Amino acid sequence: MPRIAYAQVIRKGGTELRTTTGAFVTAGARGGVGDLGPGLAVAAGLRLDRATLSFELRGHLTTSVPWDPAPGGVQSSEVGVTVAGLRVVDRGRWSAAAGLAVGPVWRTLTKPATSPGPARAARRWRA
Repeated sequence: MPRIAYAQVIRKGGTELRTTTGAFVTAGARGGVGDLGPGLAVAAGLRLDRATLSFELRGHLTTSVPWDPAPGGVQSSEVGVTVAGLRVVDRGRWSAAAGLAVGPVWRTLTKPATSPGPARAARRWRA
């Protein structure tokens, strides 16, 4: 039985299949951005692939800790849901794709317990 590439099966008509579904879970880490330190992320979703269009529903959870828990450090958590559509065009051995993803994100930013509030920090400078 010859090996058939995924794109050939669904988009290029290598078999009787014209639609396929899938599920995925990913985990990762990112570096710090500004006052936010490194963070961890987990995402899970469902995907529907058709001959020319793919659709995806994805949920994600991200958390990060401050670089330094001193005043000004910020801890964040984020929960989001994304719906995406992707259009694929095949030309021989080459494929090109363009898509759009939209969805709400809920983010909370908090100062760690060791961080004095802005008013206490300002009083400290006046002393």
